[in-house]
Amino acid sequence: MTTHGRQQRVCVVGSINIDLVMRAPQFPTAGETLLGGPFQRHPGGKGANQAVAAARCGAAVS
Repeated sequence: MTTHGRQQRVCVVGSINIDLVMRAPQFPTAGETLLGGPFQRHPGGKGANQAVAAARCGAAVS
């Protein structure tokens, strides 16, 4: 990401979290309990996601 030949700098202020995800064989109906697989951990949070998107566009992110 450049403007007039200069790389753009972006400072992101926001959250960074760990998303805990568990897959289930189907979407539960109201009141239904399902067994899911093991928990998976994925990086997330609005600030982290925005920083990754800006970096992928070529910005220098801090």
